[in-house]
Formats: sequence, C-alpha cells, structure tokens
Amino acid sequence: MFLATFLVFLAASLGNGVRAIVGFGGALIIVPLITMIHDLPTAAPTVALSNLLPTLYVVYHYWHGVRWATVLRMTVGIVIGTPVGVYLLGNVDSGVMLLGLGIFIVLYTAYTMLGPELPVLKGHFWDPAFGLIGGMIGGAFNMSGPPYIVYGTMSRWPAAEFKATLSMLFFLGAIVVTVSHYSNGNLTPLVWQSTFAAIPGGLVGTYVGLRIGDRLDAETFRKIVFAVLFVIGANLIRLGLI
Repeated sequence: MFLATFLVFLAASLGNGVRAIVGFGGALIIVPLITMIHDLPTAAPTVALSNLLPTLYVVYHYWHGVRWATVLRMTVGIVIGTPVGVYLLGNVDSGVMLLGLGIFIVLYTAYTMLGPELPVLKGHFWDPAFGLIGGMIGGAFNMSGPPYIVYGTMSRWPAAEFKATLSMLFFLGAIVVTVSHYSNGNLTPLVWQSTFAAIPGGLVGTYVGLRIGDRLDAETFRKIVFAVLFVIGANLIRLGLI
C-alpha cells in the first residue's frame, strides 16, 4: 500500500514538474507510470482529478498570458469532444488511436525541426477544431495536450502565452473529463485514494517546475518543447503497439 501511494506521489511530482516547465506533458508522463500499478480506467480519472489544483496553480502564475478568446472558442470543441472520447475509451481499440496519434506527432516534430517552416495558422475556425480533437483524446486517455501543443506552436504563441493558455485549457478539460467520468461511474474508491496521493506530489512538482521554467530563454524553451513532444510521440507509438 505504501509503495503504491509513493509511486503515485512520485509520478504526479515528475509529470507536473515537466508540465510547469514547458506547459504540457504532465499526463503523458503520469498516466504510463500510474498504469504500472493501476489499470487505465483507474489511472485516467485519477490524473484528471489530481491535476485540477496543480494546473490552477500554473494558470495563476501565468494569469496575464492567457489568451481568453482562444480558450473560450476551444472550450466549445472540448465540451463536445470529451464525452465522445470517454465513450471511445470502452468501445474502440485504444491501440490504434494511440499509434495514429504518436505517428502524427513524431512526423510533425521531425518536420518542424528539420524541414521548412510551417505556415502560421490563422482564423478563429481552428480554435474549436483543435478543441474538439483535444477533447476526444482527453476523454479517452486524459492526454489532450498534443493537439493543443501543435496548435500553439503553429500559431507561434510566445512562451508565457503558450504555457498560460495550455494550462487554462487543461484545467477546463480536466473539469469536463472529471464530470464525464463521474457520469460513467468511473470515480471508484481506488480512484479517490490514488487522487489524494497524487495531489501533494503534483503541487510540489509544479512549484519546482515553475521556478525552472521562468529561467529559460525563448530559443531554449522552443527546443525543449519539441524535444519533449518528440519523446511523447514515440511513447504513444510504443503504447499503441503493446
């Protein structure tokens, strides 16, 4: 029991620390680690619940950088897509979904780093479209970050706006995901137990990560973002092949 609690605490610390530094990647670290001791139907709602306070902490830290109009438009897509993702979790082959998402992320990251510069995405249409995709992936795997990251990098958001806006989206998405899991009866006693172990770790990791992230210059931040994104894509391919 103690070992399981400690591993959940450690996973939340590592994941939220990385997310505080670069603005994303938390769930993509936490979920695989927690699934070493719990199954995915337990890990997914645990991450959603335990991420609420650490994510709100990041939003508060970068409050003035939030792109509120973008967040509101993307939330429309998130609200529609999240219940669809929760449904897909129990009715569609998750391996195929993870594999496809991982291949896309790896190709996008490699092209962005090595190929010609991609065009800047313009127009409000893209906000709800990427919100919808993120909501579906978040509902299914609690990993809504990749579509938001791709959108933020292709829209050329500055570092502070990037982290602030993504964190606000993660917070709103976590609320929607939590409600969806509650509606589907997924908030079991084991989920609550794991959540109470994860929250303190998440807050500690966030505090440390914010102190590190504030010291990074723009170019270093960009390189770290794409390096982490590439690793995330490769890990999703691995999970999809298991």
